[in-house]
Amino acid sequence: MIRTFLRISTHEVITLMKTTNLKKLRQMLFATISVIGFAMMTSAQTESARIQGTVTDTAGAVVAGATIKVTDSDTARAVTTVSGDDGSYSFLSLQPGRYQIEVTGANFKTTKQEITLEVAQNASLDFALEAGAVTETVTVTADVPQIETSTSAIGNS
Repeated sequence: MIRTFLRISTHEVITLMKTTNLKKLRQMLFATISVIGFAMMTSAQTESARIQGTVTDTAGAVVAGATIKVTDSDTARAVTTVSGDDGSYSFLSLQPGRYQIEVTGANFKTTKQEITLEVAQNASLDFALEAGAVTETVTVTADVPQIETSTSAIGNS
């Protein structure tokens, strides 16, 4: 009778151990996949850069509806947006590199500027459009500071 009890108990213990190990393995696998996925999402977020700013005229009045085009100098990939009612615009998730920015507005000269974006840089570029024909172009040559002052984030090279 004791022997039968021990056999049953031993068998049940072995079954429980197998089931428990399988559950632990599943939990560890799920945790590992979750950590890797979270790390990939975080990495993708910190490697990108952004450009934001405001479009005004030379008197300081906001220019709503101005078209801002950002073109990657290496790939020629272009993205476009339109300034809002408050003259603001933004481009999120840009890859680090050199970009050509072109701002156009009705009854304003086209303004162009080049910028080099670093990892996790948040570039603030405000444009003051000059009145004139759209066929006229103003090229801005000022550099954007490479020091990020609006956030404490640190980018990885």
